[in-house]
Amino acid sequence: MVVRTIVKQSVPAPVLAVITPTTPLRPGALRLVEFAYMHPGNRWEEQASEWFAVKNCGDAPENMKGYVITDCDEGGAFRITKDLVLAPQEVLVFCHTIARFRKYAYAQNPYLRLFEYGPLAGRLNFGNRGDELVLVDPQGNCADQVVYGQRTARWKTWPAESKAPNHKVGQSLVKRAGGWEVQDKPLSDW
Repeated sequence: MVVRTIVKQSVPAPVLAVITPTTPLRPGALRLVEFAYMHPGNRWEEQASEWFAVKNCGDAPENMKGYVITDCDEGGAFRITKDLVLAPQEVLVFCHTIARFRKYAYAQNPYLRLFEYGPLAGRLNFGNRGDELVLVDPQGNCADQVVYGQRTARWKTWPAESKAPNHKVGQSLVKRAGGWEVQDKPLSDW
């Protein structure tokens, strides 16, 4: 007689590195270049509409496998676990929920390359009063970061170009040579 059993095992979620103001900033080719967090509606609609863009600013293709994106809050982080290659100067838009993102006029561009992170990091929430967004390379270094609103006091040691102003509904924040600026026409630079 052969007896078969099913063993149910619990696999713990991967531990993501803690990001603090003293985490080394080592910019690479991949950079945060634009994001939006102010949307009309209830809290869940606002969160479902949030998005940010990462650009390969280098001259060679870059693989995002192993990168972590976080808002430094519990449950607000995800790691890219599969190959995700960006060509030189290519922009990838990360949105919480594609269906919600596509409702906005600026998201109608059929050539936008999208990555939906909501199922991976449902608690990644930009917060209308301020937060931070951090791109962490596979070695645990801070590859890029932005902080805005009421969160700026928490990250006093971060470079001035990391700090962004607040923006209004219908606008985004875009990274320029001198720092972050309000953009009236989201995703129009790419």
